[in-house]
Amino acid sequence: MFLSVESSDPDQVVYVDTDLDGVVGKAVILECGSTIPDGYIWGFTQSGTDTSKAVVYDFGKGPKLQNLSQSLGDIQVISGSASLSIEHLLLAAEGLYTCQAFYDMDQVAKLTYYYIRLRVLVPVSKPYILLSDASPAEGSLAWLRCDLENGTGPLYFLWEHETNSGLVNTIGQGSSNIFNMTIVNRNNTGWYRCVARNQVNQERSDRIWMDIIC
Repeated sequence: MFLSVESSDPDQVVYVDTDLDGVVGKAVILECGSTIPDGYIWGFTQSGTDTSKAVVYDFGKGPKLQNLSQSLGDIQVISGSASLSIEHLLLAAEGLYTCQAFYDMDQVAKLTYYYIRLRVLVPVSKPYILLSDASPAEGSLAWLRCDLENGTGPLYFLWEHETNSGLVNTIGQGSSNIFNMTIVNRNNTGWYRCVARNQVNQERSDRIWMDIIC
C-alpha cells in the first residue's frame, strides 16, 4: 500500500513511500508512478549503509543502466514506463530504492520521490534432524533438533511421528526447532520428520529412526 505525504508546496514535490518483499532468485517490480516522467533517476542504498548510488537514469534519451545494477540481479526498465523489473533477484538487492521522477506540467516543474524499501526473502532449505540419542533407554530424556542452512525468519516448525504400521501423527509445532521428549517409552519408537516453513515456502526433512531400548 502506498502512503503519500505532500510537502508545504504540493504543486512542486510529492513523496510516495512503500515496503515491498521479493524472493531470492525470483522477479520483482519496482514502480515509479503510473505515467512516464520527462526524466528520472533510480538510486539504491544497500541495507546497513548510508550511501545512495545511481542504478539507472533517463533524461529523455533512453535509460542508462549503471554498473551497480549488475550486483542486484537482471535489471530492465519496463517498456513505456520508468518502473524497474529485477529478475533473478540477489540477496545484495535488499535496501532502499529511490526513483526521482521529473514532470513538466504546463511549464511548472513537478518532482515526485518514490521510496521503496525492498526486503529480499530467502526460501527455507531442506531441513535435517539431529538426535540426542538414536537409541535412548525407556524412561530417559531425549530431544530432536530440526536444522536448516537457509531461510528468512520467522521460522515455523512441525514434527511428525510415523509408527511401524505407517500411521503418521503430528506431535508438535511452533517456533522452536527443538522437540523435547521428557520421558521416552516404547510407543515413541518409529520414524521422525520435521517440516520447516517461512512466508516463502516449506520443506520436509528425510525421516530418521529412533529405537527405544526397553
